[in-house]
Amino acid sequence: MVRTRHAAGSYSRETHTAGSLSVAPGYTPALGLAPVPDPVIPGIVQGVVVQDVHNATGDAVINASGVIITGGALTVKNGSNVVIIDGSSDMFRIAAQGTGTINGPSANSGNSDMQTFSGLGDYTPTFLGFIELGSPIGDALPFVKISTATGHVLDSIRMYTQNLGAGAVRVAVYWDTTTASYGQSAFTYRVYILEQVAF
Repeated sequence: MVRTRHAAGSYSRETHTAGSLSVAPGYTPALGLAPVPDPVIPGIVQGVVVQDVHNATGDAVINASGVIITGGALTVKNGSNVVIIDGSSDMFRIAAQGTGTINGPSANSGNSDMQTFSGLGDYTPTFLGFIELGSPIGDALPFVKISTATGHVLDSIRMYTQNLGAGAVRVAVYWDTTTASYGQSAFTYRVYILEQVAF
């Protein structure tokens, strides 16, 4: 007689002959005990590769696009258990950036250049501005050159931003000189428009 027995988590096949019990080749005798699973800790994914992990309400998601937390905060600590990111610290993110060129004015005059960035949202902008004095040298704005002989300002390059509304910000760069334009016909400038956000 051949009997096949199924138990939770097991499978065995026994072959009975008169007065004896033998196990069919290729099968391991089963003791009727279900295998003991690995311990499962609630909320912990173990031993599997997943494409998407999220909580029951879907407001915390980890997938190939990154980590998305809606209505919560991400806390990051360093090796000394010091919180680096806690979801409430204010930081600046770069909302827009661009470069431009301002032409040098003639002596005792000034010149300007303007750019407009759109689609930035409605907020009061702040910025970082730089000019290239010659690769790879740069200088943060405002830039002022003063005569060591007289103490008078020879060149002055300044940058301003203005919120135009409807998510648009205008950047204006002004160059005033009392000399022959610092010996250069033009300057390249770079500007970063910054937005204050919680992180």
